This record gives sequence, structure tokens and C-alpha cells, in this order.
Amino acid sequence: MGGLLIAFEDYNVIKGVFGSPWVGLEYFKRFLSSPDFMNYLLNTLKLSAYGLLWSFPVPIILALLLQQIWYVELPAIKDIIVIQFILQAGNIMSIGFEKAYALQTDMNLPASEILSTYVYRIGLLNGDYGYSTAVGLFNAVVNVILLIFVNTVVKKMNDGEGL
Repeated sequence: MGGLLIAFEDYNVIKGVFGSPWVGLEYFKRFLSSPDFMNYLLNTLKLSAYGLLWSFPVPIILALLLQQIWYVELPAIKDIIVIQFILQAGNIMSIGFEKAYALQTDMNLPASEILSTYVYRIGLLNGDYGYSTAVGLFNAVVNVILLIFVNTVVKKMNDGEGL
């Protein structure tokens, strides 16, 4: 967690975390005002939804529609479903870096750049450690906000019981 400090400073490897100059929220402002911000965000959500769509086989989904399962099995595993839903909603912005990075080329980079590959490119390849840490921290904060939102919705729909 101490490494998150470099999101708020112009990090220099030689000077270290405590010797680098402080820049405050400059990197967050730079990321949020960049013209590609929405592109990275939408690509991340699009790829995440695509993976979610193909991770459930159609026969299983159809089987869940049967009346016996609806009235017998689902109530028995309701708490497990709620917990899994809440936990997965918190990770919706964190799709696999390796998959996206392995498939990127110069030709498809504008369409395939997601937040995690952007953080890698800016931080490790370009050496802008503070800015890339700020973008990564922004991604984590969005995940926490989504987690809290989904938990609130689940509480309202589940008789006041959430995670």
C-alpha cells in the first residue's frame, strides 16, 4: 500500500518514494482529461462483458429456467449466488492483462488498449511510474465503488442481507 504514494508524486527510481517531488492529483487529472480515457474504459468493460457472456454454457442457463430448480435449488444456494455476484462485480474492471497484452499489435492497439495494458505501457515501458500508479489506483477505486453499489442493490433485493 505504501507504493501507492508514487501515484501522487513525480517518482524517480534514484530518489525513491520519499525523495521524489509531490504532484498531488495531477496524474489523476491528466488521465481523466485524456481523450483516450473513455476508449480505455469502454474497451475494458466490453472485453469484460464478452468474457462473462461466453463463460456460461447455454445448456446450464436453460436448465436453470426449469421450474423445479427455480423453486427448490435456487433458494438453497441463494446466499452463495449473492456472494459470488457481489465479488465478481468488484472485479468487472480487472480483466486479464495477459490475454489482452498477448493479442495486441500496433494495428489493433487503439481498439484493444484496456486500463491494465495502458498502465503497463505508461509505467514500465515509458517510465511514468506516478501517472501509471494513479491510473491503477483509479481502477481499484472504481472496483470498490462498483462493489459497494452492487452490495447496496443486493441488500435492497435480498431483505436487507448483503455481503
